[in-house]
Amino acid sequence: MADLESGLNKTDQVLNSPLVETGGIPQALKDLDRWIVWKHVHRDGKDTKVPIDPISGCGFDSTKPEAAKPFNVALDAYLTGKYAGMGFVLGEGVVGIDLDDCLTNSELKDDSWQQDLIYALGTYTEISPSGNGLKMIGISDLQHKGISKAKIELYSCSRFFNDTGMTNDGH
Repeated sequence: MADLESGLNKTDQVLNSPLVETGGIPQALKDLDRWIVWKHVHRDGKDTKVPIDPISGCGFDSTKPEAAKPFNVALDAYLTGKYAGMGFVLGEGVVGIDLDDCLTNSELKDDSWQQDLIYALGTYTEISPSGNGLKMIGISDLQHKGISKAKIELYSCSRFFNDTGMTNDGH
């Protein structure tokens, strides 16, 4: 059972994560009060990201985007060194697309549908913390909670994306 104060289990092992390149995150996203911090832990045999409220330090409920904080509040909490990264809470018209295992050495693999999708949507795209995938954040009227098929996941609520700010395609 998770500790309500920290969002972590007693058996969780906190892991290191890459730095957040805040200069790569578009100002339009920074201007939205949708920011949290997170801890990267090893739980029950797999890695997971635990969302944390940047003010209280307690676990964050990603189904409540209205409780997220301004970018500068999350950044200040992240810079304390207590958290692995910053996250952006999806919902209320902001959606996220997760393209898993599509990069090798920060370059797209030969799957042309992924390149086509990135350019067709023309939205903010960044490299995931693993360095093996891409995350996209944009505006949509999508009403589904989430769709997960093969190497693509699409979410419109009840999720947060861990942001790296590392881009490689100019979007």
